[in-house]
Amino acid sequence: MIILAWKDAYRMGVDVLDEQHRQLFALGERLERALSDGSENQAVADALRQLVAYTQNHFREEEELMAKVDYRELRQHCQMHRQFVLHLTGYLKRLRAGKMITGSELVQFIQHWLVGHILGEDMKAAHAVKKLQRS
Repeated sequence: MIILAWKDAYRMGVDVLDEQHRQLFALGERLERALSDGSENQAVADALRQLVAYTQNHFREEEELMAKVDYRELRQHCQMHRQFVLHLTGYLKRLRAGKMITGSELVQFIQHWLVGHILGEDMKAAHAVKKLQRS
């Protein structure tokens, strides 16, 4: 059973960010499938590398949008983003070193972080972004 699946409940109402979040979940699902079907470390590392690269691009765009609306919690939000990427790159380094990783641990971490971050922190920021879009 795939747990890294997009749900409409994660929609923020900011189309560009919602689409990027959908893509994050799609890449996460690809990683989850690679982990669950017993793929070689290289295939898992490739899926994780794609997720990390897309996540970094998404975070950069999200942070730029938040800066445009002068989001007051931007610095803390950026710190959360950096910590998430550091955590993911830690898994990637372990894979590159030929070490096995616990797939369920990684998938649960990603799912918990993404859902919690989108429904909590991103939703708060979305209010400021939507206010600017309406004006």
